[in-house]
Amino acid sequence: SVLIRTTENFCYSITRRLSAAIYEGIYRVEYYGMHNVPATGGFLVAVNHVSYFDPPLAGASLPRPMYYFARKTLLSNPFGRWLFPKLYTIPVDRDGPGDPGALKKVLGLIKGGNGLLVFPEGTRSKDGSIGDAKPGAGLLACMTGVPVIPCHIIGVHDVWRRGTSFPKLWGRLHVIYGAPLTKAQYQPAGMDKRSAYEHASRLMLEQIASLEPPLDAGL
Repeated sequence: SVLIRTTENFCYSITRRLSAAIYEGIYRVEYYGMHNVPATGGFLVAVNHVSYFDPPLAGASLPRPMYYFARKTLLSNPFGRWLFPKLYTIPVDRDGPGDPGALKKVLGLIKGGNGLLVFPEGTRSKDGSIGDAKPGAGLLACMTGVPVIPCHIIGVHDVWRRGTSFPKLWGRLHVIYGAPLTKAQYQPAGMDKRSAYEHASRLMLEQIASLEPPLDAGL
């Protein structure tokens, strides 16, 4: 049986609240469209990927816990093996659901009513722009049929970009959640599986790119 996460464990709750306090206190993060995240049932949050900040940023303000992918190397030491399972991470050999064991587990979690964060690009952007779609996120969407919430994180490239060891201690961040994509939108009838996976991931990125904060947000 699959456990539906409706409440947070102590470790997840403390980590999420601490992350939220840091982002709000240092980076003045603003969140928009949180009403688009479903209160019940399985779903995906599809996020543009620029920084190590992205997973906690996308999940810090949500009213229900999320599952996340994590590289298996993060669990290669005793502390990682203790911590990351408590943060609802699913270890994989690389970014995304390329690991068959992880794929089977995550499909069960999503179908069982839980939420999962995915990166349609598969890896972090080198220059901050949205890159090419990889089929992994689309595969998860098409195989589960759950709503997909596009999420655009803006400003994080200026704070902690790929290739830098530490984040800056200043900046401004915006996180925008868009309207859910339905199965009818991301998996049109008549497409073969591979084409559907690629279409779904491309659509996620198109929707992510279209999300912007209000004009008076003060970027």
